[in-house]
Amino acid sequence: MAEAWQDAGATFFAVVNGNRTLASWPNRLESDTADLTAPVVLNGTHLGELQLGGIYSEEARLMLQVESQVIEFILRQEQELNSVAAVLVDTQDQFLALYQLTQTTRSYLDMEEMLEALLSKSADLMGIGSTFIWLELNTGQILFYQYPAALLDIDDVTDFRLELVRSRAGFLCLREVDNHPDVDSILMVPVDVRFAKTAVIGMVNKLEGAFTTPDIKLARIIAEYAGAQVENVISYQDSLDKARLGQQMELAQRVQSQLFSQERIQVPGLDFWAASKAASHVGGDFYDYFLHPNGRLTFVVGDVSGKGIASALLMAMTLSVTRLRMQRTPALTPGQIIEQVNSELYKDFTRVNMFATVFVGQYDPATGRLVYANSGHSPVIYCPDNQKVRLIEADSEPMGILPKTTTTERTLFMKPCDILIVGSDGLYEVHNEQEEMFGLDRLATAVSSLRTETAKDLSSKIFAMIHDFNAGQYQEDDRTILVLKPTG
Repeated sequence: MAEAWQDAGATFFAVVNGNRTLASWPNRLESDTADLTAPVVLNGTHLGELQLGGIYSEEARLMLQVESQVIEFILRQEQELNSVAAVLVDTQDQFLALYQLTQTTRSYLDMEEMLEALLSKSADLMGIGSTFIWLELNTGQILFYQYPAALLDIDDVTDFRLELVRSRAGFLCLREVDNHPDVDSILMVPVDVRFAKTAVIGMVNKLEGAFTTPDIKLARIIAEYAGAQVENVISYQDSLDKARLGQQMELAQRVQSQLFSQERIQVPGLDFWAASKAASHVGGDFYDYFLHPNGRLTFVVGDVSGKGIASALLMAMTLSVTRLRMQRTPALTPGQIIEQVNSELYKDFTRVNMFATVFVGQYDPATGRLVYANSGHSPVIYCPDNQKVRLIEADSEPMGILPKTTTTERTLFMKPCDILIVGSDGLYEVHNEQEEMFGLDRLATAVSSLRTETAKDLSSKIFAMIHDFNAGQYQEDDRTILVLKPTG
């Protein structure tokens, strides 16, 4: 520009800021006076002006203005390039910091070890004296870790968290903290964790100067990564806990299945079968049987109230005590068995506010005589050969309700091809997709239609029928069935 103006006859061309000449062609003398000037303005800020001596014309004035606009454009481009470069450098630093964090913490699956490594690396990256993380999990548990020095306690951080929530800036930056002479500055940002109600990470005591905007950006990157790592560790621990629980439940299922009578007995003149399907790994239903030396068969079917582990534990106790009574010599009657088991377990039932329905029967194949006691149990279905099916209702309260049971013994003489079904309420309290219950009537009809089947096949087909009615939906309750069918 200066060479062009000199060729056009100008005595000088200069760039001036106030009273200071930044550049001049040729060197400007103190006596030189500008004939034309054009301001240089960038983003509303006056940076200086162009001055021209020796030429004065309207054409020259307009040309000088255009040249000032060209310089403004060049400066604007330079400023934008510098901004882009700064952003790129800042982004590169952030990516490097994130890479260093991932390399430091990626191998940790223990929460405490992972957070210690993360906080340690964060302190190095941020150039701070101490750092902390505070999490309130959805379970209500609060996790609070500091590294390396314990400069703050959990109550302090709880108060700071409230200030952060009230802050519209999305971060909290404090200089000096009351009652904490060792704390010069704090920067705290929120942490987004899917498994936590609230979470924050804090940087304490900037080693050089005060916390700046780049520090806030880096702290937010660390917080985002910390949230992801906390979620990963919690998910891993949950998966591990579920796997362990699954293994324990499978073991409990195997143990519980071994509690039931494993030996399939052969009773002359009797087709006999029993089976049970728990709603989950373990259940509250049980059955047992014992063949006495005199040929009589004593059997029991029971259902402990509730579901899950508590019901299964009480079921194991009830089954064990009942089995001991069933195997007594001389044999106890069904009523005596219920009385003694109720007396022994009454306090245990009332202590946990639970009860059990129990049906105990004793069958003599030589005479067809069945003696039974029904302590609140259902369903019990009697299907005489070529006669109408009927339900045998309970005549006393469930076991564990009263300290002394009111059960009464009943007698039934069974003939060949008669059928006695003793089940649990899971056989009929089953719902289909329309929320319709299978019901006792449908169960009794099914038993009647299957009266010619063997005891085992009848049991299998009843289970299949219930499963089809349930349309493969979640099994709501345990299902247990015991079938007695005299053969002559």
